[in-house]
Amino acid sequence: MTKLTRERIRVFLIGLAAALAAALVRALLFRFVGTSIPFLTFFPAIILASLWGGTRAGVTASLLSLVLAPFWMSPGFKALDRIAWLNLLFFALTCALIVWVVRQIHWSRRKSTELDAKLADTEARFRHLADNIPQLAWMARPDGHIFWYNRRWSEYTGATAGEMDGWKWEKVHDPDILPEVLKTWRLALEKREPWEHTFPLRRHDGVFRWFLSRAMPLCDSEGRVVYWFGSNTDITEQREHAEERRRILESERAARSNAERASLLKDEFLATLSHELRTPLNAILGWTQLLRTGERDEASLDEGLQTIERNARAQTRIIEDLLEMSRIVSGKTRLDVQPIDLAGIVESAVGTLAPAAAAKDVRIVKVLDPIQTMSGDPARLQQVLWNLLANAIKFTPKGGRVDIVLQRINSHVEISVTDNGEGISPEFLPFVFDRFRQQDASKTRRHGGLGLGLSIVKNLTELHGGSVRVESEGLGKGATFTVSLPLVSVRQGAGPRVHPGVDQDEVCPVDVELEGVRVLVVDDERDSLEFVRRLLKECKASVLTASSAAEGLRLIRAEHPDVIVSDIGMPEKDGLEMMRELRGQSANNSKIPAIALTAFARSEDRTRAMLAGYQIHLSKPVQPQELVAAVANLAGRTGGEAVTNTHGDRSEQA
Repeated sequence: MTKLTRERIRVFLIGLAAALAAALVRALLFRFVGTSIPFLTFFPAIILASLWGGTRAGVTASLLSLVLAPFWMSPGFKALDRIAWLNLLFFALTCALIVWVVRQIHWSRRKSTELDAKLADTEARFRHLADNIPQLAWMARPDGHIFWYNRRWSEYTGATAGEMDGWKWEKVHDPDILPEVLKTWRLALEKREPWEHTFPLRRHDGVFRWFLSRAMPLCDSEGRVVYWFGSNTDITEQREHAEERRRILESERAARSNAERASLLKDEFLATLSHELRTPLNAILGWTQLLRTGERDEASLDEGLQTIERNARAQTRIIEDLLEMSRIVSGKTRLDVQPIDLAGIVESAVGTLAPAAAAKDVRIVKVLDPIQTMSGDPARLQQVLWNLLANAIKFTPKGGRVDIVLQRINSHVEISVTDNGEGISPEFLPFVFDRFRQQDASKTRRHGGLGLGLSIVKNLTELHGGSVRVESEGLGKGATFTVSLPLVSVRQGAGPRVHPGVDQDEVCPVDVELEGVRVLVVDDERDSLEFVRRLLKECKASVLTASSAAEGLRLIRAEHPDVIVSDIGMPEKDGLEMMRELRGQSANNSKIPAIALTAFARSEDRTRAMLAGYQIHLSKPVQPQELVAAVANLAGRTGGEAVTNTHGDRSEQA
């Protein structure tokens, strides 16, 4: 028997049982009510059958009741009158109505059950979704009372929903930001508008993380808020990434700005360099032409030569400053550390610049405390003081005053140079010691220079383990530069010790004898070659000249000179190649001592010259006395010491 058949039998039996039970009860009541209420017991039976067995059981009970009920209306169907038949029809319609009503009740219950099941399923899905989203979710009443939190909120804060019910969520907010959060939240509640705010929330371990919080109102058909649905999204990483991007962007902007500024400074420097080189060159060339073509007496000749020499020395100083800065930047500056008398160095620097100060009627006032002997490089320290004093004199007006004070302060010695000149603006003060920076870099500036002197001062002072600072109350109020040096020994540079050069006032020293010394001079520049030839000729040396490396090698093989003076930068074959080829020969010529006289004056240029086989490296322009002393040195006409040029560049002897 199939399940369907069993179900039909069950339904039929329920309807049959209900009808028979109703008939039985009606039979028992017949003695009391007679035929007056024939359908009294059948209505409940049909209702019960419909409720228990469904529509089919109700229909079965109704049909059986229509068959059984007439027995209590009259002795039989034949005796039924018209009214009885109408009552029976009414009974049938009532039975149908009862069955239909009960069926609707069943349908409503089933739908209600299905809806409850769907609602429970939807709620379960919503809770599962809400508990597993990365956001902290919550729901609030129209007045802002939060009554539900998802599981993520509890995991983050370490508090249950009950502990956060209502407005207790305030305790996980930053107290400094909470007032602003409350203000915007209450405003959104009042206006019934979406709410958004960014603020930190405290985690269960006390760490604050940043969240983007949003809330949307759910309104009914009349626009009244029913609930607020809110979420908090962790944006800490996004903020950190945004901050990192901002820093990178600022760094790139700063780098671009620095590059643009460096490019501008480069252009300004090149323009300044061109001006500073062309100005003395104009005087040199101008006076040279005047002396060659015009009428000249002794006074004019002397004035012209002084002007040429002064401007040539100015160009030399510009070149030396550039080379000095190149050595500083590349970290190849060396110190010749030895015991020094700092007061004597100050006196020497003041004496050197006294004529320049007198020309401007600038008074130099010295206050020098007695200082014990300390360690340092006297030439470099004198360079520092010379730059500071020259700078002070340059920017001090006529009739002004420059004070230089030497004093000991605890374990340091301080040298301060103070002037009452133009002063320094507060905006430029932080850049005073930068390379190529000048307070007035315009074309209308009153003072020349490349902007290197103070940068050299700073670097040389730091090489001695000291420091330099500047103070100025502003434009027109003068400035004070203070050099602080430790009394203890400072770091020593590598390399051999060097010795002072010969007296610059003599063209050919009396204790140097070059008579009989055969010198070969090699240079492709005719003027430079002629200058060296005439200089050595005046010192009674026998001079051979060559305008190329190839010609020089030929003369070496033919004449066997005692000393070689050669340029480095020459066409086809330079002085380094020439010397390597000479040193590679087996003949006695390979041992001839040589001097590199070149405009390549960097420390790496000196190194390459020494490795090629030169004994001494001299940079152009060279002092005549220095060149004569170097030739005499290699020729064995002196004590055999290497010489030092007077510009601060040390020649070196292998």
